[in-house]
Amino acid sequence: MVAQMKANPGIQRNEDGELKVYVNDSEATQVNDYIAGGQSGSVFVAGEAGKKIDLHSVYVSSNATSGNMTLNEETSGTVVFRRYFSAQKAASSSRLHIELAENKDLLITCPDDTFVAVTYHLESV
Repeated sequence: MVAQMKANPGIQRNEDGELKVYVNDSEATQVNDYIAGGQSGSVFVAGEAGKKIDLHSVYVSSNATSGNMTLNEETSGTVVFRRYFSAQKAASSSRLHIELAENKDLLITCPDDTFVAVTYHLESV
């Protein structure tokens, strides 16, 4: 299953027709450098009760020549980002708006020597 992305993460309209504006000050960034050990389904960003993770950008680089880095939602296994390392060593995606379910962690699977940074917002449900 692949997550649904929405355009323009900065401004969204809710069910009542009101505009919701995201300000960069409300964003957080999680960065990890997995030098000595790959990861397999480890928590990258922890979810919180009454909130959902709204992923805004991903940057990944690696010295790996094969394999991939995957970010997926806890429990459902929905893949929200995947990077294959066979051709290019680095990639980024910005202007994302990928919402996980309430109180669900963002999990990572990656090989050794992989650097990952994500920008996200914890949105109240």
